[in-house]
Amino acid sequence: MPYFSIITPTYNRATLLVETIKSVLDQTFKDFELIIVDDGSTDNTKEAVRPFLSTRIKYFYQQNKRQGAARNLGIKNASGEFVAFLDHDDLWSPIFLETYYKFIQNNPHAQWIHGAFFWFNEYGYWKSKSYPVEGEVWKNLLNGNPICTSTIVVKSNLLQNIKFDESIELGISEDGEFNFRLATITPCYYQPLPLAFMRMHNTRISNTMHFKNIEKGAFTSLYKILNNPFMNNKPEYLKKRAIAHGYLFVAENAYGSGLHFKLFIATLKSFISYPPIIFTKRWLSAAIKNFIPSFIGNHIREFKFKHMVKSNHKTNSINVPLPATLKNEYNNKQNKYLNS
Repeated sequence: MPYFSIITPTYNRATLLVETIKSVLDQTFKDFELIIVDDGSTDNTKEAVRPFLSTRIKYFYQQNKRQGAARNLGIKNASGEFVAFLDHDDLWSPIFLETYYKFIQNNPHAQWIHGAFFWFNEYGYWKSKSYPVEGEVWKNLLNGNPICTSTIVVKSNLLQNIKFDESIELGISEDGEFNFRLATITPCYYQPLPLAFMRMHNTRISNTMHFKNIEKGAFTSLYKILNNPFMNNKPEYLKKRAIAHGYLFVAENAYGSGLHFKLFIATLKSFISYPPIIFTKRWLSAAIKNFIPSFIGNHIREFKFKHMVKSNHKTNSINVPLPATLKNEYNNKQNKYLNS
């Protein structure tokens, strides 16, 4: 039985998936199996995966049912003591599994761990992200999901009774609802070293999904959480605040999609749902965006991605081995920074 079972759901990402597989094969900790679940791909995913298949790298195919169902099929076929999740366009540092193994040995009661990570994109823009929530995190999860799925490691016996919700209506919000149910039965632990690399690209599922589906998925997930029996007798203000944050999530996505009327309505509904929300940075940010055309915001963000690489110089102080597929990009960034 391997110590870690790694589950990677995939759909039409053959090229990126190969890089993801290589970042797993580069792990210094070798006691693992990788379970790739092809969620009905129509590209050459099966052919791309075939050269890597072995006794510990397994491939399963299913008709397209979305990533929640794909992860569940992976869980069903996992045999490791702990289950880790790695999305098909993300990467891990070679010391990811080794670091988590040591963390678990030092924290023997830990059954659910998440960690810090990096955003990166094709411009060589890097940014470390840290959401150090731990302990009883269900209150954090009421206001949105700060936990990156590609950093999650879960004790396998917990997954006998807790699976991902396979409802299509959830869209890309199934992970937050899954995390909430985990939070109701076990404390969450936090591993602070950023060892996962989330690739930002235009074809990422969250960037290609229609706004209405994102909105529907967010509130489907939220109401599943609020209707969970665990929430019975919880203070009413927590539920109102959660709904307000749900509208802010909609407002943020509306702005990114250039839907200013939706942005205005969602910002207003957030205030109506829970008036004290106006004292949060998140609400103020959404309110200010009502006065800034989204194309200006997009231009500012793209300029930052292309030209403000050295603004993330603190990344250079973190001594984290990089996946082989990122080393050239990282070296180019370093040279540009040192020569500027």
